[in-house]
Amino acid sequence: MKRWLFILLVGILAACANQPPLNVEYKDALDKSHTPAEYLESNDGLVLLFLSPECPLCQNYAVAMRELRKAYSEKNIRFLGVISGDYYAKEEVHDYQVQYDLEMEMLFDPDFKLAHYYGATATPEAVLTDKNGKLLYRGAIDNWAISLGRKRLEASAHYLRDAMDNFLSGNKIDPKETKPVGCFIE
Repeated sequence: MKRWLFILLVGILAACANQPPLNVEYKDALDKSHTPAEYLESNDGLVLLFLSPECPLCQNYAVAMRELRKAYSEKNIRFLGVISGDYYAKEEVHDYQVQYDLEMEMLFDPDFKLAHYYGATATPEAVLTDKNGKLLYRGAIDNWAISLGRKRLEASAHYLRDAMDNFLSGNKIDPKETKPVGCFIE
């Protein structure tokens, strides 16, 4: 009996540990608290864009991020920027948003809870989740950046866009993961 109870308790704790940190409060650039769960209440999906204001690729991808956010917010997918770690002041993040015209809220992830849970390792890196926070896609926005300092003239594979299209149409998402190119999340 004790062994059975112990196994049940371990299973419950393991299940709880694997829950996405969607009800944790994160501050935005205006110092207001938000939870990712509140953004999912009225949206079908959520894109978390792990960003760094000083990362050249985060700056270079601003146009693509704006276009994707505009097109897919109309299709009920919410976009949030995520700044992991405690390296950037709120003013720096706000200036980055304004300079690159990023019309999405930026959440601070000082303890790397979102980055660790979803396995984000670089900026920019995209994570697509369903309404419950289940990971559907993680990786590069597209294949424009080959490596740091090397880029194609234009992207020939649009990983995030394709993942969102497949999600919205109920089709299989493939690939579910790609390797992002960018600055390391530390």
